[in-house]
Amino acid sequence: MRIDVKVLLIVMLLLPLQVAALELEVLTPPSGSSVMARHAVTHLVVRQTGSERMVRIQLGNSAQLIDPVVTRKAAAGKGIYQHYRLPLVAGSNNFTLVPGGNKININFQPIQSEIHLRTRGRDFYFFHAEGELPPSCNDCHTLADPGKTTKLGLPRQESCLTCHRDMIERSTWRHSASYNQQCLACHQQSLDPWRIGMPQLRIRDLCLECHTGKQSWLNKKHVHGPINLGSCTLCHDPHGGTNPRRLWADGDADLCISCHSNMLELTKDRHRRSIPYVHGLITGPGCIGCHDPHASDHLFVLHSSINDLCSSCHPGPAQSGAHPVERHPLHGPKELLRPGRELSCTSCHEAHGSHYRHLLIQTTQGGRLCRECHEQ
Repeated sequence: MRIDVKVLLIVMLLLPLQVAALELEVLTPPSGSSVMARHAVTHLVVRQTGSERMVRIQLGNSAQLIDPVVTRKAAAGKGIYQHYRLPLVAGSNNFTLVPGGNKININFQPIQSEIHLRTRGRDFYFFHAEGELPPSCNDCHTLADPGKTTKLGLPRQESCLTCHRDMIERSTWRHSASYNQQCLACHQQSLDPWRIGMPQLRIRDLCLECHTGKQSWLNKKHVHGPINLGSCTLCHDPHGGTNPRRLWADGDADLCISCHSNMLELTKDRHRRSIPYVHGLITGPGCIGCHDPHASDHLFVLHSSINDLCSSCHPGPAQSGAHPVERHPLHGPKELLRPGRELSCTSCHEAHGSHYRHLLIQTTQGGRLCRECHEQ
């Protein structure tokens, strides 16, 4: 029996191809998770079996597709791992695996500091915590890097940089521990190699193990709230940042008003604020021109006493001894408006901003300012 080769080829083309079905398993994070992070990016890991076709991720409804940054065959023929870096925006983020059609939704809440970290809820997804990562992650990642040390002979955790490289490389001001890849110098490691937690010590105590010269802050009469609470990372990013001293925001004012929001109006442009007179230090050197951000022996964590601080810029009134009128005291007696406080420059002047000229607490018209005390 003679078989026509052309007919055979046509028949083969018409027969359905037996292609292995593509199966996708999202390992982390699960769809519907909420992610809190400083950087607007998350890592998504997918395990695929049945086919070796490249899987891409579609961003929302756009035509933009993201390729995996890492593709690696799983051990014992368990498929292929594909690792993606997904850009995020605040709020809901939708992704689709192509091909496959798997839908993934991630809610992103950007944070800059522990100030913005709300009480942890069950719906928030944290890497390296409470065994939430599947054991299969250990097929590719290991936190033990035997033989790899810094020039000082200290162990390095180079595996951490697989995901967290941007945390260091994007920083202008870098913390030596993270720059030298000594992640476990601060983070505690559990018996499970992929579970990493926060330090066992209070963060402040951990910082002071290296920054030993700052121990004296704790002996000052007035300690700034973040240090008193034991958390230096309320202001400083422990890994690195784009602002000097690794502050997560500009240290002149933006950082301070994240807590001291009552001062927000003073930092606005003069055409947008309702308070007409603002102390020049606020719009110039900033809050740290008067306040020590860590600790002080003076009230309000000031660099010196109120009158000494004011006269360092305004020496005239203190030297004349006749301000605002002859023989008017500038310090010494108890203040009538604020029991327990001594008379000082701020008895008449607002230190930050005022509705009245010269930053006075009241208008001078009709002797109203004087009557604040002299009618008591």
